This record gives sequence, structure tokens and C-alpha cells, in this order.
Amino acid sequence: MDSQPKLELLHAEADENDDSFVRLLVNGQSIKYVTIEPGLYLLEDLCFGSSLISLLPELPAGDWNDGLVAKNPRNGKPHFTSAVRTRFPGIKHQWHGTYVDYLDLKMGKRLRTGIYEATCFQFENAVVVAKFARFEWEIPYLENESTADPLKMCTQFFRMYTCGCRKTEEFQQCPERFGTNVKCSPVRWTESGASLHMCIKHMVKPGKDEMRR
Repeated sequence: MDSQPKLELLHAEADENDDSFVRLLVNGQSIKYVTIEPGLYLLEDLCFGSSLISLLPELPAGDWNDGLVAKNPRNGKPHFTSAVRTRFPGIKHQWHGTYVDYLDLKMGKRLRTGIYEATCFQFENAVVVAKFARFEWEIPYLENESTADPLKMCTQFFRMYTCGCRKTEEFQQCPERFGTNVKCSPVRWTESGASLHMCIKHMVKPGKDEMRR
């Protein structure tokens, strides 16, 4: 029987000259963050899921979510030098009472970095837009957004999304703008095994008769 875990590369921040960071889904049940020291793998392998997974050393046993891969001084091969349980930072400004576990989301189309169409049973499998921090250093950006004016930010994002604009300046100059029929319901979330947060926003695309120029 094959006892090797099923791995899926969710996200990667690769660098040839510095540490690289990957976010792995293990057996569809838990997420592990792995730091990889430079010089171990080619840049293209770090960004290509099937290649990286085939090259990674065997995952350590135990309950961990934060690992480090470095060169083994004895044989020169990559190996895990540490695998610990880390309490990752989360958004402190918690302004909504609904939680969504990342593992309950089924990701669809990628819209931007860290922004996807998704479905979730908590929203009766309606299409939503999920915006989340892939790695802990992205948390402050979401913290600033949620603290400043989350409802305004969400509404603007949906208007940008529904009219096809991808940048704020494009939205401001877009001849086709939608009315207020944008159902925006931001909620906070927690990822299994980590204390990260994100916003989920309902998306309603208005019909042509609801457009205004």
C-alpha cells in the first residue's frame, strides 16, 4: 500500500538567490508552509507543482505546519531540518462574526494574486470572490484594508470585477459602470491549523438593464 501523502502545491514565492516559500495542501486535509533554502532546486521546479513535489524530501511525521528544507551536510541532498507547529499571525481587526475555513472553499478561476472565484457550502455554493493572504507577510495588507473601510473596498472591487476592469484607474475611466446592485457580504475566515484570515464577498453580476453609463 502506498503510504505517501498526496501533495498539492497551492502557492509559491520562488527566489534563486534567497529563501523560497511554498504552501502545500496535504491529503486534502491540512496546509503546511515550507521554506526552502536557495541553491537546492531550479527556479522553474519551485514554481511547477508536479516537479517540486517529486523533488521534495519525505515529509516529516507529526503535527506540524512550518518546515524548513536545507542541504544535508553529509550527502548534499535536500532534507527537512525542522518541522514545528507555528501559530501564524492573523488579522486583529475582526469586524464580522462569520468564519469560513479555507479547506471548505472550492477554488475556481484565478482573478489576481490571492484572489479567486470560489464556492462554499456556507453560501449555498453560490459563486463568491475569495481574497486571502497566501503567506504571513501579506497579512498586514489585509489588515489595512479591513481596518480602513472594508465595505467601500469590497463594493469597489465588485464593480471593478463585474465590468471587467482589473485596476482602480481602469475602473475610474471605464464607460460602463454598474449601479448599487452588488451584494457584498465580507466575512472573516480561519485556515485549518493557522490563524490567518480573509474576506469572502458575494458576487452578483447585474443584467444589462441594470447597467448605467
